[in-house]
Amino acid sequence: MNIEKFFTNYLLGNFGDNSWLLWEGLRRKYDLYTSSDLGLFGYSNNSLITEPLTYYPFLFLSNYINAILLWNIFIILFTGASFYFSYKLIKKNSHKFDSILLSLIWISNSYFSFHSREHLSLMAGFLFPIYLLLEERHKKPALIFKYLFLIIALGISNYIGVFLIFINSSYSVYKYFKERNRLNLFNLAAGVSFCLSLSAGLKYQFPNIERNIDNFLIFSFKPWHLLIQPERALVNLYNTENYLNFKNNILFTYFENEHSTSFFGFIILILLGLALWRKYKDNFDNLFLLASTLIISLPPIVTIKNLNIYTPSYIFYFLFDQFRVTSRFNIFSFLIVLLIISSLFKDLGQNIKIKIVKVLLTILIILEIFVPFKITNTNSDTEIYKYLRESTTRDSQIIVYPYEVTNLAFKDMIFIQRKIINPAGYTSIENNFSAKEFTQNLSCSNIKNYQLNSNNLYLLYLKSSEQLNIDKNNLNKIMEENQNILYKINCQ
Repeated sequence: MNIEKFFTNYLLGNFGDNSWLLWEGLRRKYDLYTSSDLGLFGYSNNSLITEPLTYYPFLFLSNYINAILLWNIFIILFTGASFYFSYKLIKKNSHKFDSILLSLIWISNSYFSFHSREHLSLMAGFLFPIYLLLEERHKKPALIFKYLFLIIALGISNYIGVFLIFINSSYSVYKYFKERNRLNLFNLAAGVSFCLSLSAGLKYQFPNIERNIDNFLIFSFKPWHLLIQPERALVNLYNTENYLNFKNNILFTYFENEHSTSFFGFIILILLGLALWRKYKDNFDNLFLLASTLIISLPPIVTIKNLNIYTPSYIFYFLFDQFRVTSRFNIFSFLIVLLIISSLFKDLGQNIKIKIVKVLLTILIILEIFVPFKITNTNSDTEIYKYLRESTTRDSQIIVYPYEVTNLAFKDMIFIQRKIINPAGYTSIENNFSAKEFTQNLSCSNIKNYQLNSNNLYLLYLKSSEQLNIDKNNLNKIMEENQNILYKINCQ
């Protein structure tokens, strides 16, 4: 069996926000285009890549590794790194055995399985435990290293980096008032200045992407999210969403992909209560971080009888209104919760009976919170694609029809290995070209108007009841397979 082919047949995730990245990676690997653009005159992700430390390494490696396989590798590595660094963090004050169990619980949070589907940078959960590992050091060189790390974190994941920079500024205030010394004063000045400077820089650089406050009301954390088990959980037990989701209230709008991060599980909440009851004073620093994260992720405004009540999270909204999905931050809250629970696990001891109980608790917790990773079968190779690869010239071009299914070209590019003229969403203002309009009004006159060479031009007509607009006298049918038809276009 060809191992690489097997792993490129299955994608850990689906095709969505990651489509541009996978397309660009496949373009590089199969050398289908002469520039970083695709489509007729060039179609690319024109927005600035603001997470270069994640995406530039991916794009570089995609020159040598199939992008589907590479995506899978990144997801596995990022998840593994999250486990490793959470283990290193918890182990500083716990036994190895407990650290392994609690780290397994952390990466079982639905945050990882949902964001593995299309958000590569958000999979960099390992940044959270690394920050806490650096925060525990109390010397000036380590402090400088921490701020260098925060800059790196911002380049890996904007969401995670912004959150860490904000929570760091909050924590620096707390640490200064807890223990007033020159080091903490330096940390306070650096933390607050960094946070405010980043906010000002983002508002200046990206003035048009600020979010309406309603976005924050929808995508923020609400306390009842702690009780809503994801519908797609491995073992669905509660169906609590049916009781808590009131469609006519914006605060009760529920998006499982985002809000389920805040479902820690009932067993975890019980263990947290027991840990705080036994070790409240020993966990005061962690309690501050936990409370800060939960507060930041709350709605910035709560309206009661037409009276707007501003919550502390309004500060985050005011500074970073570009980052609307604050419920994501509770993956950090979950890590803090597990740190607190680790003190309880430690006190319970390490004899064989206690270890068995801990393992059983871990299994029950994972069954309660875990959402399986999605796997998409990308193996859609067909006789039509085989014909295009083996019986057409390298410079051949494909028009996919109808427009509603042209996005299939993203995942099928690995099999077609020929240039697609009309990928979904492509427009060229310079050439007055719209893939949607071109496809919906397909004709020889349009083909000639855009100077397409019909000597190597093919039409891939995918399953549809929609009728072709182009005159069939200009089409030579090559083959039909499962109601998909491949035509050779002749517009001489």
